[in-house]
Amino acid sequence: MPKRIPAIAVISFALAYILAANAISKEALREYDVKAAFLYNFTRFTQWPPGIFRDAHTPLILCVIGENPFGDALNAVARKRSNGRPVHVLLDVDTTHIGQCHVAFFAFSERIAIEDHLSRITGPVLTVSDIPDFSERGGMIQLNRIGNRIRFEVNLAAARDHNLTISSKLLKLASSVTRRQAQP
Repeated sequence: MPKRIPAIAVISFALAYILAANAISKEALREYDVKAAFLYNFTRFTQWPPGIFRDAHTPLILCVIGENPFGDALNAVARKRSNGRPVHVLLDVDTTHIGQCHVAFFAFSERIAIEDHLSRITGPVLTVSDIPDFSERGGMIQLNRIGNRIRFEVNLAAARDHNLTISSKLLKLASSVTRRQAQP
């Protein structure tokens, strides 16, 4: 005869599982709160070429390409100004509309087609992601989680190829800076 598991043990296990899953999702949300703050600060230390913004009141458009990992974390960014400009956040943007973005964050859901997405960008769009090897694959800024910290690396050559200037203040904080494009 099989041994019966007491109902209290099943309920306890289920409750522990739910609490653990909730703790994991809260940790992930905190991580993306930090990444949202990084995105905002990247806008403050990047210079777009003259004529990109219609006038001094034209908003800076920050887009999330693919499945939004930020939850509500970008709401705080959308209430801020970057170098005097209001910041507008667009979620779940299709890559065919990336030209309307000044900053494009590529979600992990886009990892398989990232090279194709990046190759279609012709204008000055700051590209950011936490996809592994993003900067090596042609992205401009890659966010990395190292232990409990978020660090970033910069592909300066990719930024220059798209007529973007990244401040030396930001470059000093990067964990690494690639100054030349990789040879094919």
